[in-house]
Formats: sequence, C-alpha cells, structure tokens
Amino acid sequence: LTVHGRTREQKGPNTGLASWEHIRAVKQSVSIPVFANGNIQFLRDVERCRQETYVDGIMAAEGSLYNPAIFTGEQPPCWRVAMEYLEYEKRYPCPLSYIRGHLFKIWFHV
Repeated sequence: LTVHGRTREQKGPNTGLASWEHIRAVKQSVSIPVFANGNIQFLRDVERCRQETYVDGIMAAEGSLYNPAIFTGEQPPCWRVAMEYLEYEKRYPCPLSYIRGHLFKIWFHV
C-alpha cells in the first residue's frame, strides 16, 4: 500500500507538505507493507521518512523528476540530466508536451 500523505485539495499551487504523521498512522494500523510518498526531494529525506513513519519503503514522484539520480545520493548538474533525458527521448520518442514537462521539472531548481 502506498500512502501519499496529502489531502485531495493539496494539488497544483496548493500542494504543501505531505503529512508523515498520517502515513505513520496508516502504517501502524495495517499489517501489510506500506510505502510512503511525499516530501522526498533528496536521499537524506528517504532515511528521515523511514525513521519517522516506520514504513517498509519509499516512493518518490516529484523528487525523482527534479533529480532522477535521487537514490544515488548525487545531484548532477541539471544540464547533464537534461542532456541524458534528451538522449533517451531520441531512443524512446514521446509527445512534445511530455518532454516540455519533464525538462521544466529538471530545470525548475536552477
């Protein structure tokens, strides 16, 4: 079970922080593996989230769009990530809107 830790209203400009407290409550109330999703931007967030929520694993969404190398502990320059992404796009074409969206996320923190 993957728990996002945000309310339905928390999207777009109203995203805000995910509630790890609520994720922990779900984990404590079920007997199946639980994965946390929300507020994972850096590798250090993975361990902090696991310590605070007791989950079995982590799912990263936005954080892996900003930095696809998130689980390596590296933060390569965004231009390198963008160039590698475009090389993959040549091999596996996709709609221009996807490319634009992904490049925006990659360059967002510049």
